[in-house]
Amino acid sequence: MQWLLRLLVLSWCLGFANFAFGAKRAAFVPDRSEFVTRDGNQFTLNGMPFYFQGTNFYRLSLIERHAEAEVYDIMRDLASSGMKVVRIWGFSCGDSNAQAMLKSVSKTSAIYDEIALRRLDLAIDAARSANLKVIIPLVNYQKEYCPMSWWVNQITGEEDPNLFYSDPDVREAFKRHIGRMLSRANTTYLNKRGENITYANDPTIMAIELANEPHTDDRYESDRGIASGELLYNWLGFMSDFIRSVDPNHLIASGEEGYKSKPHSKAQVDRHWWLSDGSKGADYERNLTLPNIDFATVHAYPTHWMISTEDIDWFSEEFLADRARIAHKLKKPVVLEEIGISDIENPYLGYTKEPHKWLEVLLNAANAANYNGTMIWQLVPAGSEEGEFIYDFRSPTAAVVFKQAEHMNNKSTKN
Repeated sequence: MQWLLRLLVLSWCLGFANFAFGAKRAAFVPDRSEFVTRDGNQFTLNGMPFYFQGTNFYRLSLIERHAEAEVYDIMRDLASSGMKVVRIWGFSCGDSNAQAMLKSVSKTSAIYDEIALRRLDLAIDAARSANLKVIIPLVNYQKEYCPMSWWVNQITGEEDPNLFYSDPDVREAFKRHIGRMLSRANTTYLNKRGENITYANDPTIMAIELANEPHTDDRYESDRGIASGELLYNWLGFMSDFIRSVDPNHLIASGEEGYKSKPHSKAQVDRHWWLSDGSKGADYERNLTLPNIDFATVHAYPTHWMISTEDIDWFSEEFLADRARIAHKLKKPVVLEEIGISDIENPYLGYTKEPHKWLEVLLNAANAANYNGTMIWQLVPAGSEEGEFIYDFRSPTAAVVFKQAEHMNNKSTKN
């Protein structure tokens, strides 16, 4: 009996060792049909056209507010409401509001926080368990959580975020960071299912997004004699080519808002000219010609952009429809990736306290322009988040989003 007991203990120890050192398992080979892909200007999934309504919910991947169990509950609730895609932050750095995934970086090295990275792992697993896809941006132009300016300051000591695109040391450091992230094995998968799946091989991820809202300071290029959009175009080409070389599976997007370098008509000059005159340092159409940028992204915030209800028809045609025409002309899908209408009353703009009414108008315009995906900022289960542009399931705005989800899901079925 003693020898049998020793054999059982030895077997248990070997089993534990195999689990503990699961990272040494053979690499996971993904099923290509499970990835969202594109066929010309359409997304496809499992061999069928894929249209979707989704939401941004960036905190789900951050150690900041939600407990681990909540992340799973929220993902399930979003899926039950008809959402198909959730956009979560793939970044938090330095003195971020959340526990930072990346603590510091230099020309030659980077220091990561494994606990913070494991929350991103968990959020991806929560999406998988709810049968959702995720879009993951890798850095932020805006100042929150992990801005381009942080990267520039860490490596050069400067504060200018525009150097993120052009400084060779910053570019190489960010390229190394992308490589590390895509080669990362999801620890939640390994611990829960014993599967060694890297980010690059994970079909739960719909797209790797190079940045959230990349552009430059206003007129940064023109003040220096540089063609509008040149810095971002070159950076997007460099980084998207690198991602494709190490990740053949995923769609790649720029994360742009939709700013153009020049207007196509007098109508785009007469009103809200800054959306189309190149002053933002982004050339939407040219960027979409890059071979490894797979789809277009558009963001829309009429209340923050001071676009009144009197200009909604103009905005629908000269911004939303115009950007869709450009994308489809270039045989690429287009996603209205962020849209939000503030519920804070502004009598000068005319929205009063009816954001749901005007959101429906703009979503109908996106549908008429054949957008392949629409995403709210942000739809949340009741009690999980609050703030401007955040709509919980009980709100009139949520009802509009649910209706849009039904429309997009039916469109996938019919095509």
